[in-house]
Amino acid sequence: MVGMLAIFNIQGNRYRLIVRVAFQYRRVYIKEFLTHSGYTKGAWKKWLR
Repeated sequence: MVGMLAIFNIQGNRYRLIVRVAFQYRRVYIKEFLTHSGYTKGAWKKWLR
């Protein structure tokens, strides 16, 4: 986990699923679904705020 985000590798690191986990409410919010190259470019960091 990075802050409140969980990052999952999908299909052998081809894709990354970025989710926010709200444990208090037992919910998972999908924030972004990226290719590996999109993840490497830092497109997901906008969700860290």
